[in-house]
Amino acid sequence: MKATNTDTVAGFTPPHQTHPRLRTEPNPVSQTRSYFDSDTEILLSSVKSNSTIGGLSDGKLLTLSAEEEWDRKLYSRIHSLLRESLILLVPRIKYKKEKPGGELVFHVITAKGTSSRDREDFRALLLEIHRRSAWAVRNYILESQNAKVKQLEELLTKVASGTWNEKPISARQTLSNFLNRIRYQELLKSDATDEAEEQIDAFLNEEGFLVATKNFGYVYVPETEIGSLFERVKILYVHHFLPRVLEQAQWLEEEVKHHRDQFLEAELLEIVDSPEPARSRMLNGEWARIADTKLPSVDVDFLNLATSIGTKALMNENFVRETEGARIQRNLRQTISKEGQPLSKFIRLEGRAFGSKSLKPLLEDHDFINVVYYGRTGPCICICPNSEAIVLSILGEFEEKYGFESETSISFLLLIYSNRNKIGSWFLRDAFVEAFCGAALECLGEKFPWLYRMAYFVGFRRALLPEVLHVLSIIDYEQLDRKLGGESDSRFRYSKLREDFLKLK
Repeated sequence: MKATNTDTVAGFTPPHQTHPRLRTEPNPVSQTRSYFDSDTEILLSSVKSNSTIGGLSDGKLLTLSAEEEWDRKLYSRIHSLLRESLILLVPRIKYKKEKPGGELVFHVITAKGTSSRDREDFRALLLEIHRRSAWAVRNYILESQNAKVKQLEELLTKVASGTWNEKPISARQTLSNFLNRIRYQELLKSDATDEAEEQIDAFLNEEGFLVATKNFGYVYVPETEIGSLFERVKILYVHHFLPRVLEQAQWLEEEVKHHRDQFLEAELLEIVDSPEPARSRMLNGEWARIADTKLPSVDVDFLNLATSIGTKALMNENFVRETEGARIQRNLRQTISKEGQPLSKFIRLEGRAFGSKSLKPLLEDHDFINVVYYGRTGPCICICPNSEAIVLSILGEFEEKYGFESETSISFLLLIYSNRNKIGSWFLRDAFVEAFCGAALECLGEKFPWLYRMAYFVGFRRALLPEVLHVLSIIDYEQLDRKLGGESDSRFRYSKLREDFLKLK
């Protein structure tokens, strides 16, 4: 799975990484070169013609075994061309399902000419060979570790508790174990295998399927059961890894506290609304941050694996939230636009739906009007089409069928009141003013002096508009009190959550 917007999802900003530069430079065939026997010249001509990515893909690029012995004549020809720097041997690991250790080959390449385009083509071919080696290594490791969530969990448990004591092997050593089987090392440039390892490692890291470690080789973090694995890692970190590491490196306590302080200040609303998702993002960012400190390599490996697990899990959760939010928005639009009872087009969203960021496009859409209403159980978003005809039909329902005070009626009337500047032209029409005042008097009658109620009953509706707006302004002011009360409760809750988030033991 490719990560997008990782810093938002995972709670940290990853360092900028660039692909390592190729050290190997092209050495094109010169017109003043030495000439060889006809078989060697034919071989050189074939190499020059097929030293392209197309030649590699078509199988026309000269490919020799890097493990098996060559006949003497072939060795002599290759050696002669290498001595004159007319060709280059590039080691490659090829994937063979029946051969778990992979097949090692040499691709024989050269540069076609001296132009900048020729040099770029040469480098592109070299990188493509290393990329295909990375693909083979990735496949072998995935096959050996796929669906072994339990094995990974056991490894993390041992490291977290400080009981892991197996023989370490680095990711680069894993690559060396492949490339050390090359038979004719003397024919390679002195840094050829180092460059191959460097490039393969870079491609593997860019793909993101494997995590490179200094003690466990390359580790595959499977997508299956990633949520439960993430929960397990959080428990291991909080109850085993962090207490153990803080005993050995007391200086780390300030680093962790500093990170948590920064997170808590930046994510105040998220922490109050969704404390557990916020805690998950805080920990994931914390792992990435302290992995860059001077801890033992085995502990850094744990943190890097934990970060990879957390990032994948949080990406999955984010995808689910976005999908759910998009579904809510789609259903809202369908509900509001389809035929049905007028009141069904007035939507109130509470709870998790209230905080869904995916609703932002709907709230900014000029085809709808909205308001935040603070009710007895908390805030909710109220949405209705920006249509005078629809609003009139809803007002009619409140006056004729639902003429009593309720949070639904109050929130709808406040929706109109709060958007009165946006829909100001509606108030220029008698039919709208009479419907608006009629619904307000039916639903909020007790809030009006008896004189105004009497005027309503004898038919003076339009003249009641100033008083209706006045009553709604009082309710709107009361909404501010509820909002401030909710914010006070939120501050108290945040204070308690902050104490909990800052606990290290």
